Amino acid sequence: MDKKQRQNSPYLHSSYTSSKGFSLIELLITLTVSAIILSVGVPSLIKIIERSEFRSELSLLHRTISMGHAKAAMNGWTVALCPLDAANECTNDWEQTLTLFEDRNRNQKKETNEPILYLLEANDDDRVMRRFSRNAPITFNPQGNAFGFNGTLTYCQNGSSTLGGTIIIANTGRVRLGEDKNHDGIAENSQGQNIDCSG
Repeated sequence: MDKKQRQNSPYLHSSYTSSKGFSLIELLITLTVSAIILSVGVPSLIKIIERSEFRSELSLLHRTISMGHAKAAMNGWTVALCPLDAANECTNDWEQTLTLFEDRNRNQKKETNEPILYLLEANDDDRVMRRFSRNAPITFNPQGNAFGFNGTLTYCQNGSSTLGGTIIIANTGRVRLGEDKNHDGIAENSQGQNIDCSG
C-alpha cells in the first residue's frame, strides 16, 4: 500500500478517529451527572441499610422473648428476661446485656442453680434505645403466661420514631410485634398510642 492509499484507507481513518479521548466539556458533564447520581443514591442506600439492621435487631428481640415463653411452658419453670446487675439481680437498664434464665424461685435474680438460656448483647450504639414499660423483668410462669409482667418493649434506632418498633407481651403470654394501625409510619404500644423515641 503506497502513501496515497494509506491516507485514503477507511480502516486507518476509523482507527484514528476512535482513539480520540473525552473533551473537557464531555468530562465535566460526566462528572456532574455522576455526582448527582451519587448524591441521590448514597443517602437512599444508607436508609435501606439502616432499616434492614433495625428489622434484624427487632426480630432478634422478638425471637428471644418468644423463646422465653416457649421454654417456660416446655420445661415447667418460670423464665425471666432482664438486664442483670453485678449481683445478678434484674434491673430496668434495658440497654445492657439481656439475660434469659430460669427464675425457679421467682425472685427476679439469677441464682447459681438457675441456667442461662440465652444472652442478648448490650446495646453499644448511642443511637439505639431499648425500653420496657414496667420496672420488672419480662416473666413467663410454668404455664407460659405473663400475668403481672405484661408490657411493651420499645426499640428505637437513631432517635427516630419512624425507625422504631414495639414488642407487646400479653397477660396470656402471647408475644407479638406492635402495629401501625393509623398508617402514620410510627409503631404503637398495646394501648394504640404512638411510641416516643425521643429518649
